[in-house]
Amino acid sequence: MDYLIINDENLSEILMGMNSGEEMQLTLKAAKENSINIEIIERNTFLENVDFDVLRKRILKIITFGVASLVAINMVFNVKGDLDNPLRMEKMSIELGSMVSEIDSSHIQTILDKNTYRSGEYIVYNQEGIAKDLLTFDSSIFDYALCSVCNDMGNSMNNNVGIHGMSNIDSVIYFLKMYSGMKGKYFNQYVSNVFSNVDNLNDYLVKNGFVDSKGSPSMDAFKSACDSNAKNVYDSIKSQTGNKGAIL
Repeated sequence: MDYLIINDENLSEILMGMNSGEEMQLTLKAAKENSINIEIIERNTFLENVDFDVLRKRILKIITFGVASLVAINMVFNVKGDLDNPLRMEKMSIELGSMVSEIDSSHIQTILDKNTYRSGEYIVYNQEGIAKDLLTFDSSIFDYALCSVCNDMGNSMNNNVGIHGMSNIDSVIYFLKMYSGMKGKYFNQYVSNVFSNVDNLNDYLVKNGFVDSKGSPSMDAFKSACDSNAKNVYDSIKSQTGNKGAIL
């Protein structure tokens, strides 16, 4: 059987011209001779018969691994870039919290954190307090602030531990409806209109067109709409706080 001895200078050219089934021998001599400023460690070497199909599979495996690594690295940088974005809802919720915190507060909290306490081994939300804080926002910020509270609550949003057995978020809406229509500190005509004929979050979502393709209430649609309006909300926050807040 004929064998082919090649070096690093013509390896790629020969690989491209070979047919499946051909065999070849590889030598490290050329690599050693072409090394620059590298200490050569002498070792026993031997010529090995290499099946081209096996070699090709190994090369493809290395290339695939390299591509996958690049994709993973790119995803990490994308995530980091997203975390650095000041308009992410998680960061904006802190900015909103700064608007309802005490002026001399040394620790800015989100609206949810500000109204969360521990009862024994349980974490409890003060739904009334959350509603009162939300009512301090005008129409340019309110809907985004409500969405940020829902987002911060996560799965606990629907826990039925609120007033009259309502969920956490529906209890917040209960107090929003009650206080927004009362004369006094928390009167808010915009919120009163928003929650007219609305008793829960699903009613609110449907009334405002935040629905999926089947017409069912969708928090994803609500969050997407708020994300698209984040820049306007951010500008409104800055105009009301004199450009001072938690992010800047």
